[in-house]
Amino acid sequence: MEDILGRELEARESLHKGEYYCLGVFENFLFLQDNENIEDGEIVEDEFPEYPLILYINDADEYPHYRDAIQARSDIFVKLQTKQWQPRGE
Repeated sequence: MEDILGRELEARESLHKGEYYCLGVFENFLFLQDNENIEDGEIVEDEFPEYPLILYINDADEYPHYRDAIQARSDIFVKLQTKQWQPRGE
């Protein structure tokens, strides 16, 4: 994955995500994590239990070089879902 992004991923851990990998502490828009919670063995993304790793990209349109690099490798990445947040009243 690092060769696709052209960046080294850093190992991190948080109470919310558990163990995960990201570009850096101030670049939390992209992170990779196991789809199984290590502590309780539960699937993180219930809709996609067949995928052992999940790559999240928040605000992907703001980072087109990363988005495009990942989309160019459809041999190893599968787009599972796109969610868009809309503020109330819009």
